[in-house]
Amino acid sequence: MQLTRPFFQWKRIAVTGLALLSLMISWSFNPAYADSANGWVLVQDTTGIAKKAVHTKDGGFAMLQATNKEFILTKTSSEGAIEWIRTLTPELPTNSSFERYFSENSNCSLQEAHNGGFVITGTSDWYKLTDFFMVTTDAEGHYLDTKILSSNRSGSLQSFRITEDGGYILAAQVERNMASEVMIKKFNAGGDLIWESYHPYNPAGPNPTLQITQDGGYVIPGYTITKLDSSGQELWNRSNPDLFPSGSRVIEAPDHNLIDVKVTGNTLMASKIDQNDHVLWSTDIETGINITVEDVQLTKEGDLYIGGNIMAAHALENEYVVVLHEDGTQGDFKYLGGGWTQEFLKQVIPLPNKEFATYGTSDGYGYLVKITPQAPEPDSDHPEVQLKLDSISYSLIPGDTLDTHLIVQDQQGGSKDVTSQGKYVIDDRSIVQVDEAGNITGIRPGETTLHASYQDQTVTAKIYVFKPAVNGLKLDSDEYSLLPGESLDTRLTIKDGAGTKDVTLKGTYSTGNPKVAVVDSEGNLTAVGHGETVLTASYQGVEIKAKVIVY
Repeated sequence: MQLTRPFFQWKRIAVTGLALLSLMISWSFNPAYADSANGWVLVQDTTGIAKKAVHTKDGGFAMLQATNKEFILTKTSSEGAIEWIRTLTPELPTNSSFERYFSENSNCSLQEAHNGGFVITGTSDWYKLTDFFMVTTDAEGHYLDTKILSSNRSGSLQSFRITEDGGYILAAQVERNMASEVMIKKFNAGGDLIWESYHPYNPAGPNPTLQITQDGGYVIPGYTITKLDSSGQELWNRSNPDLFPSGSRVIEAPDHNLIDVKVTGNTLMASKIDQNDHVLWSTDIETGINITVEDVQLTKEGDLYIGGNIMAAHALENEYVVVLHEDGTQGDFKYLGGGWTQEFLKQVIPLPNKEFATYGTSDGYGYLVKITPQAPEPDSDHPEVQLKLDSISYSLIPGDTLDTHLIVQDQQGGSKDVTSQGKYVIDDRSIVQVDEAGNITGIRPGETTLHASYQDQTVTAKIYVFKPAVNGLKLDSDEYSLLPGESLDTRLTIKDGAGTKDVTLKGTYSTGNPKVAVVDSEGNLTAVGHGETVLTASYQGVEIKAKVIVY
C-alpha cells in the first residue's frame, strides 16, 4: 500500500482562550469520509503541555494541560464549543528542607468519574522520592481535593483508570529493592488502598500500559505479560520476545486472545495471538515511510483503532489513524494534520457510530480533532439495509431474562433475523448481563444501554430494571439452630393472589460468616463451627435475614 498526501485548507476563528479551526479534508483511503461538514478541529492556546483528553458522558470532551505548577482543564460541547476552562493547583505537602518539583513533563492522566466530576493524576518529585497524586473536581471542573496515592523512591506513572466499582487502579514503573518494577495499586472511591502487587520491569519488553479487560481483570504488558483478576490475584503470565518485542503495544481482546501492534521498518504490523502463542491473524500495512505507534484502542464492537505519527527525514510530518476489524481486515487509513503546522498525535479516542477523535499537540498547543463518518451513496445493485432491535427499550426485574431479536431490514421491506450472528455489549454489567445469543438478565434495579452489532452497523436500546413488587417475602424461621456438621433445608415463600408461593429454588442465599455456617444455591444450610451468623435470602432484589446459631 502506498500512502498519498491529502489536501488541507484551514480557516482560523478566534474564541476566548482557544482557536477553533474548520477543516476540509480529502481522505486517502476512505471516500466515505467527506470534508468540513463532517469534522472539526480545536486548538488550545492556553499555556501548558497537552496531556490527555476524554470523551465525556454528555457527548463533549475534556482536555488536560500541565505546567510546572498547575493543571488547565478545558471542557467542550459535542460540537467543539468551549463550555469552561479551569486552572487547578494541586495542594501538595510542603517540606522546609527540600523543594518539591511538579513534573509537568511526566505522564498525567484524566478520567471522568462516575459522578460526572473529573480525576487528574500527576507526579511530584522531591529529594529522592516520587509522589503519585490525585486531584478531584466536581462536574463543572471546580477543585475539590488533592490526595497522594503512593510515595516511592523514584518512578514514572504509566496508567491510571477508574474501575467499575468507582475506585481506581494505578500502574507505575518504580524503584524498589534496588530494582525497577511495575507497581499496581487498587484504591476504593475514597482513594484508600485496597491491594497492591509488584511485577518485574524490563525496558526491552512491550510498553507497560495497564488495560482493564472486559471481564473486570487487568493486563500488564511488559517483558513478561501478566493477567490479574479483579482482586489482584495473578491468573497467568507469558513471555515471547519474538511475538511481543520491545516497543510493541499489547492488549487483550474480548475472546481473551492478545493483540500485538508494532512497527518493523516501514511496516505497521498487527497480530492476534492465542494462549498457545499461535498467530490467529496478522495484518501488515506497508507505508513506505517511517511511522510511530502512539495509541491503540479496542472498541466494544471489536474494532481496533491505531494512532500515530508519520516522520520524514527524522522530522514530524503528519498523523494517521488506521482501523482494523475484529478479524484483522483493514477498515480505514486516514491522514490528519499537515500543512504549515507541526501536529503530534498522542491519543485516538473511538466514539459511537464509527466516529473518532484524536488529541495531541499542534505547534506546542493542545490539538483535538473530531471526525464524523459520512454514509456511502446507496448502491442500486445492493439495496441499503438497516439494523434494528425488536424494541427501542426493554423492561424487566432482577432475576428475569428476556430474549432480544436483531433484525436486518432492506429498503423493499424484506427482513432477516441475525440475532445469532450479532454481538452484544452492556454499558453497566452490574445492572444487566447479556449472553452471546442476546438474552438479557436483570441483576439489580437501574438503567443501562444494550449495544447490538452486526457487520458494520450498531444499534442501541435502553434497558430498565425495576424494583419488583414482592409481597410477604419470608423464610420459614427467624432463627435456625444447629450443631457443627448438621444440615437443614430452609424454605423461602412470598404472598401472591393465590396465597403463599414457594420460591426457594428461585432465591439466592449467603451467610455472613462461612466459618460458622454455609448455604448452597437451593437454601440448604450447613453448620461449620460454633458461633452466630446471619443468613440472607433474596428474591427479585428483595432481601430477608434470619439468625443462625451453631452450638
